[in-house]
Amino acid sequence: MKTQRQPRPTVKAILDEQVTLSVECLDRLYLNGYVPGLQTGAGLVRFLVQHLKFPVASPALLGQITQGYVRRVEAYIQKHRLPVVHFQKRERKDRIARQPVFVKHYYFYLQDAQFGEAFIKVCTYAPFAIKLYLNGHEWAKRPLEKEGIAFEALDNGFWRCANPTRLQTLCDQLGPEQIQAFLNRWLHRLPFPLEQADRQAGYTPRLSIWLQEF
Repeated sequence: MKTQRQPRPTVKAILDEQVTLSVECLDRLYLNGYVPGLQTGAGLVRFLVQHLKFPVASPALLGQITQGYVRRVEAYIQKHRLPVVHFQKRERKDRIARQPVFVKHYYFYLQDAQFGEAFIKVCTYAPFAIKLYLNGHEWAKRPLEKEGIAFEALDNGFWRCANPTRLQTLCDQLGPEQIQAFLNRWLHRLPFPLEQADRQAGYTPRLSIWLQEF
């Protein structure tokens, strides 16, 4: 008599048996920051002539803005006694920077109270592009700690949590408002090529998603 062969378990079935916690959460976020009013030639002309009141829209004026920004960053570094690392051309920056560098950029590596480790990359020349890196799992850990909810973290996620329902609720709350607030908070603290008066006049960076993991 032939015995019926049992079907082999699938990889999904094997993994499902090992799962101790299932949470949906935004993970690594890599965003572009841009100033809408500076994305076109006409917009740059309006910025230089109508907003800054220069008689002509010369590229040399953009160079002056860049030089002024570099001086402010150097003064900020000296004031706060920050460590500085000078990257060589084509050197990998924490395996994050993925494009050749033709103009000067500053990487501000941050320890944020709400998002943990993050960084903001600022281009010193117009239109002053920004790159922003955050991690949603790190964001979710902060309120768990404040609320005294025990959890065990993985390198990039959660292994266990004493209150999975609350953890999922927190993960669901992370969205554009919290991310924009992070950028606004650090633009208020860090030097930026466009000063406060420029941002109040409408030249405020906005964010778009470049890379998102879930």
